[in-house]
Amino acid sequence: MPLALKGSSASIGAYNLALAALNLEKACHEEKLPDPTLIKALETELNQVTMSIQKLT
Repeated sequence: MPLALKGSSASIGAYNLALAALNLEKACHEEKLPDPTLIKALETELNQVTMSIQKLT
């Protein structure tokens, strides 16, 4: 999932979300449990992007 989110968010200019997804993806590739702060950062960025998109509609 982080890989798809990283590409999709970068394509719409949500670079902070793409970076958060990249960090989570790297942690997953290292075959360890991701740090909860990585998940929280992704959640925060995703919420911000979602709110921005909702304002457009």
